[in-house]
Amino acid sequence: MKRKAFLACLLSMAMIATTAAPAMAADAKTSGPKASVADEDVVGAETLIVANGKNITDNGKVWEPFCGNMSGKADNKVKLMANISIDSINMWYGTSVEVDLNGYSIQINKDITIQDHASVKIYDSSDDAAGAIDLKTGQTNVSGDFVIEAGTFNFDPSDWATKKVQDNGDDTWSVGKSITTNPDATPTPAASEKDQTSRANVKDFTKNPNSKYAKRFKQLYNDMHNGDLTYFDKHGVPYHSVETLMAEAPDQGHESTSEAASYYVWLEAMNGYYTGNYKGVDTAWKIIDKYFIPDETHQSTEGNAKYNPNSPATPANEYDTPDQYPAELSGTAGKDPIYKELVKEYGDSNVYGMHWLIDCDNFYGFGDGSEPVFINTYQRGCMEGCFNTIPQPSEEDFTKGGLPNAGYLSYFTKEANKPSKQWKYTVASDADARVVQAVYDAVKWSQADGKGKVSSSAISKTTKLGDFLRYSMYDKYFRKIGNGKVNGTKKDSCDYLLNWYYAWGGGMDDGWSWRIGSSHAHFGYQNPLAAWILSRDNTGFTSFVPGSATAQEDWDKSYDTQLDFYTWLQSEEGGVAGGASNNYNGDYSPAPKNVSTFNGLAYTEAPVYHNPDSNQWFGMQTWSMQRIAELYYETGNEQAKALMDKWANWATSQLQRDENGELTDTWMPGTLDWSGQPGTWNSKTHSSDNSDLHVEVVGWNHDAGVTGSMANTLAYYAAGLKLDDATDGDGHDYEYYRAIADELLDKVWEMHTDGEGIGDPSVIDKATADKWFKSRIDIPEELDGGETALGDPINHDSTFLSIRSQYKDDPDYQKLVDAENGKESTIVYHRFWANCDVAIAMGVYDQLFGDVEDATPTPTKKPTVTPEPTDEPAPTFIPEVVKVVGRNLELKGKIGTVVYVDLPDEVREDGKAYGLFTLNGVETKVYFADCEQMEWKKGRTVYILPINCKAKETNSKIDFKVFLDDGRRAKLYDDDGVALPTYQYTVAKVCDTYTSSKVYSDEMKALASQIKDYGIYAQELLKFNNWSLKPKDDLSDVDYSDLEEYEATTTGTWEVPYSVSLSIVSDTTLSVAFKVDPDEAADYTFYIDNKKVKADIAGKYAYLDLVGVKAQDLGKAHTFRISNGTSYCQVTASGLSWSNSVMKNPIGLNTATKNMAKSVFKYNQAAVAYFDSVKKK
Repeated sequence: MKRKAFLACLLSMAMIATTAAPAMAADAKTSGPKASVADEDVVGAETLIVANGKNITDNGKVWEPFCGNMSGKADNKVKLMANISIDSINMWYGTSVEVDLNGYSIQINKDITIQDHASVKIYDSSDDAAGAIDLKTGQTNVSGDFVIEAGTFNFDPSDWATKKVQDNGDDTWSVGKSITTNPDATPTPAASEKDQTSRANVKDFTKNPNSKYAKRFKQLYNDMHNGDLTYFDKHGVPYHSVETLMAEAPDQGHESTSEAASYYVWLEAMNGYYTGNYKGVDTAWKIIDKYFIPDETHQSTEGNAKYNPNSPATPANEYDTPDQYPAELSGTAGKDPIYKELVKEYGDSNVYGMHWLIDCDNFYGFGDGSEPVFINTYQRGCMEGCFNTIPQPSEEDFTKGGLPNAGYLSYFTKEANKPSKQWKYTVASDADARVVQAVYDAVKWSQADGKGKVSSSAISKTTKLGDFLRYSMYDKYFRKIGNGKVNGTKKDSCDYLLNWYYAWGGGMDDGWSWRIGSSHAHFGYQNPLAAWILSRDNTGFTSFVPGSATAQEDWDKSYDTQLDFYTWLQSEEGGVAGGASNNYNGDYSPAPKNVSTFNGLAYTEAPVYHNPDSNQWFGMQTWSMQRIAELYYETGNEQAKALMDKWANWATSQLQRDENGELTDTWMPGTLDWSGQPGTWNSKTHSSDNSDLHVEVVGWNHDAGVTGSMANTLAYYAAGLKLDDATDGDGHDYEYYRAIADELLDKVWEMHTDGEGIGDPSVIDKATADKWFKSRIDIPEELDGGETALGDPINHDSTFLSIRSQYKDDPDYQKLVDAENGKESTIVYHRFWANCDVAIAMGVYDQLFGDVEDATPTPTKKPTVTPEPTDEPAPTFIPEVVKVVGRNLELKGKIGTVVYVDLPDEVREDGKAYGLFTLNGVETKVYFADCEQMEWKKGRTVYILPINCKAKETNSKIDFKVFLDDGRRAKLYDDDGVALPTYQYTVAKVCDTYTSSKVYSDEMKALASQIKDYGIYAQELLKFNNWSLKPKDDLSDVDYSDLEEYEATTTGTWEVPYSVSLSIVSDTTLSVAFKVDPDEAADYTFYIDNKKVKADIAGKYAYLDLVGVKAQDLGKAHTFRISNGTSYCQVTASGLSWSNSVMKNPIGLNTATKNMAKSVFKYNQAAVAYFDSVKKK
């Protein structure tokens, strides 16, 4: 069983015996050091004193949470009592400060930010005006006033001429507003005049904490930060998913990605909007800085300093299939034109970017388990899918598997010399750009709110990240754009697009290093919003323009180029196609003349990957177009609007609706099919003929994350249309798209919330299992003889699973085995990014529109009626009549129902016909051949189809359908022959039929009533999304005396601290946790009811789980024993022992927990009474 700190949210809040169960430690929060304040030197109540070289303070409180900065409040005065050195000055809107040097000096080492209506004045009141101010290398973002009077002003003209310093000619200087003319300095070219200032109407945002969107956001945020649900590892790193059996881009769920890290920042930005506290953004950035960006211990500062920008790397060809590797290293690369300016700006040669993949739980054994480890997978061509990859450590010292004295390197490249020990990292450009977007959003919301702020540290790091992100604009080997056979010299190797990645590495001997860009640009990775943020220094908010000499110019050009790129790739229908490449055929061959081009790049239908094609997933559409929509809202850019007009019209028309216009249960486009190509781009007219480029949706699904992303996109687009009082050109105004965005948010909330966040069910079938068991990694036979860090052989016969045998210990591994043998099952995945996308979309919609009375869309054209089964044509119905003649509770000790179905002969003869139950997005097939039968009216025989549910799901809709093995669906009728368009119900409604009927016994009615109440109390405890029902029983008649007899007891010769827990999240599970020494736990033996079992060891606790406790058995005692060979400790407990502990020690527990404890008891008593009455009969 996968341990989730077993069930603090589930019911383990009250513990018994001598110790508490494992708990999450609260984060310790401390402020920075406080400067001493010399009270006798205070000039007045508003004057602040700084002494002893400490930081500038406000009555002893550091103004900025990061030491070494000066930030102002309204009308502050500072008088120096010593020489001081600070990093930066940050003045927010409406603040001011006057600094009296008092004969001392102040040195400003880095950045100056002064917003509108803010001011800084530095002067010297001393008799001899001996004070001085020293301006070191940094950047300015000054829209307010910064005036320096008298004193000595020192700055480097060759540097600060580009940082905006003006000598006013009257013994004063203005900083940040003008550029001194300096013949020895090269001024930074100004950014494009268009789209300078944000038009985001942030001051009109209204926060309604009671809106349904605010409540939903908070619920998801709390679910994700609930340590029991393991969205994060022990260090605070977000996992790719809660579940571990996962292979899609990451090949294990508890890996993490820079994608997840970027979403983490965005999530915390939105939480800051609601709370006014943006410290979460800083926390997320600290995680990025510590675990995703390699520091000097993971990349060699000395080796980076030996990097030769005139020879960045040794090229290797790219091939299509993994079996064509390793690739030979040979040839030369062009010149790196931005290396020197980055070194000048940041003071060293290290690279600052997020590596894309880390192993959080040491699944591959490349680390020691103390912290996450940098790893990599993909490296062998466009046909290398996730199931063909070879996991490898990013720090290759030949001790972590692979081949002797070569590690994993020889699987990918070959060279004349023996491989060297080395480190290497890869940046996914879209993730780093998303961080820029997220931090900008946080700054915008915070400065509009005025209640909180984003730290200058987070802003400066984001800016630096964006500066280095320019490497992704360059061809992989710095070859000339449009002629890859020629090495680039200056910026002729830059396409000004966000290509797929950039990478860097070097030797562990500190003797060398290399850098590469990428030759392939995918539309889905573009982010013109980030380009706008990094190139505009007067957006109305804090500037993110990097300080490197040509960064602003590059990002400004990238802004226009990216928008042109989208326009070039937009199909006739409105979807946006794949991308383009500067490396045709993987060896820089000239593209055929019939292939269209964009600024010299050749059109590529599916850039980078063909297994599966990188352009077929609809999620890439919503991710990328969200940036276009937000950009349109921010700036009103006409090109962005034109893109959104066409895309939004197409995308919304592809949502699946039934004949009544309602979204079906597979509403979201999933798989796209492309044909044709765009015309060659005309850079003068900024246009191309795209009449031959087409897209078709060929598969649908219920993807939660993509739904959230699409709602976010449509909300921003609608808000932009509202600002412009415009339509999409086809008659749809903002209200049309606003309503559909709201409809999508309601749909994803209804279908995917499960008390643990957003869950997305995935079917594990034979085809899925075959990928795991049969996918080959394809290495040449001459490279046989290697092994993984955990000892699995690596050879030409190896498969995905054979080099990952540790997956056999995964709690869901048996589902793969079952699927391989023909038995399907489902895993509900809780992906981090998907939860963020839904949560952020709730917040965005709430900001822009809030609660709207009628959120039902009224499409102005006939809705598209499309089929329900994904990737299949409209269902073919069988002509025979299938009758659903009744339903009842499944009274066997679990919560569930049965449906009675009368089948015609054709269905009876189909041995693989089945009923399909759908509950909260999870599908359950029940084959008629496996079902019991019973006699019905008039001698008919009906089938009994059971479905169980979780306690919290008693008020969740259950949908029922019938299918034949060939996929044909049965139309359903009731017992009187009346057609049933749908057959849906809830357990709570079935319970009501019992309690309102005169047919059933008192015991049966009591049990039905308690089942319903039990579910309601479970919903309250687990904060599940069905709160409309009120329990009939208020439980006021239950107190501790009713539960006293169920107290857990211990016997034995060994005193071991323990706790008792009860889980009702799925199958009712009774658990006892023994506190153990993790180093000795393997030597212990464990028993439940005298039967030897395997304990689940998690940290300092060994958990013994009894799964599937029935209602009537909740009071039945069981024994749980731990033995070290000479002594033992045995706990005797029942499910009601947990209720006993709650009622015995209720102080500090919330009402929901206490009510649940009482309800468990009443549920058990009703079940016992019912089953006793059945026995008597």
